[in-house]
Amino acid sequence: MVRVPPLNWLRAFEAVARHSSVSGGARELNVTTSAASQNVKRLEESLERRLLSRDGNRVRLSDAGARLAARLGPAFARIEEAVAPFEPRPAGYVTILAP
Repeated sequence: MVRVPPLNWLRAFEAVARHSSVSGGARELNVTTSAASQNVKRLEESLERRLLSRDGNRVRLSDAGARLAARLGPAFARIEEAVAPFEPRPAGYVTILAP
């Protein structure tokens, strides 16, 4: 069985990759830039692969990083889709079901 890295490491990497920016990914996840960077670093160490390289304020994906990001995006979208029906509704929200 494959050992799956912690989901917060994977989520941080996916957000950073999508934004091409550590600070952009961190903002989306409501964590510090340092926390997002450390999560990506731990993921790289766990997978023993370089996933990102810094290019000024931007990050560039390695080949391995691009492959991983391409698979994680749809995986997280499916998870979000799965939990969406359980999202709390704001006060005053009315749901009408009719045949």
